[in-house]
Amino acid sequence: MAKLNVGSIDLSDFDKDWFLVVSKLMERSIRANLASIASFYIRRNIGAFKELLAYKAKKHGISEDECFEILLNNGEFPLPIVSFLEEPPEINEE
Repeated sequence: MAKLNVGSIDLSDFDKDWFLVVSKLMERSIRANLASIASFYIRRNIGAFKELLAYKAKKHGISEDECFEILLNNGEFPLPIVSFLEEPPEINEE
């Protein structure tokens, strides 16, 4: 994997080359294109991420807002509910 020198993101040579060429063709900076891609990915998958957040909150017996704040601030989760048996939602990682 080649490294694209923006936060040391690992990309294949093919993806790195095309990303650099596309950025130049669009006359946009690499950082601007990375920001657009990250934003698009989050918005496209927000429903699945909300399902995962709800699952994690339920597993630990807290609200979704509390779960979000813990994750955002690198906090610690309470211990999982012992009798919790629900399967986690499947997330498409494309």
